Amino acid sequence: MMLERYAASLKLLLFAGSALFLGVLYYWLFRAPDGVVFLAYLPERTPITDDSMLQSLIGWLPTFIHVFAFSIVTALVLGVHYACFSCCLWGSVNAVFEAGQALPDSILDHLPELLNLQDYLKTGTFSLMDLAACLLGAAGAWLLLGYFHTTEQLSEDSSVH
Repeated sequence: MMLERYAASLKLLLFAGSALFLGVLYYWLFRAPDGVVFLAYLPERTPITDDSMLQSLIGWLPTFIHVFAFSIVTALVLGVHYACFSCCLWGSVNAVFEAGQALPDSILDHLPELLNLQDYLKTGTFSLMDLAACLLGAAGAWLLLGYFHTTEQLSEDSSVH
């Protein structure tokens, strides 16, 4: 029984890790290196395209991946009985940051200088697709966690802490 729990947790970690790897790959392939901090640690390259049509089709993917992967990891750390909480948490955090990108500069100028929050919100682009990706990423993680909870014997006391 304990071995099944660890196997299920490992499978979920692989889902989350694979998703994060795809997110890093997306940023490395499609985003300018000066726009994302962690790209400074990867081999330098120019983005493969500036195609706005492609961006409109898959530009929401990093948001989906972030919510999906972090929801899974958080649920594993806290315990699977916190799956709904972790999915709502990360979906909400991402949605708040996305909505913040729609605020006018006059409001953003009054935010404290915390971790370049003003710069992030001012230079970001609000997208309804990103808001939808927040919801879909949380729902996808919740469904996957629920699947593993019911079929892979991932019980409430199976956290990795």
